Amino acid sequence: MIYNVSHRTIYRYSVPVAQSQHVVHMSPRPVERQRVKGHTLLIEPAPTI
Repeated sequence: MIYNVSHRTIYRYSVPVAQSQHVVHMSPRPVERQRVKGHTLLIEPAPTI
């Protein structure tokens, strides 16, 4: 069996925000009797430092 999981996070603020800091941990972990064939993390707009 192959699972395709999609997740979307949208932030909305009551006032305009010039910048914000977030930490994301969204990489699938292999577990017993399951393996990760691949994953993609897309962030839009692209982050800047």
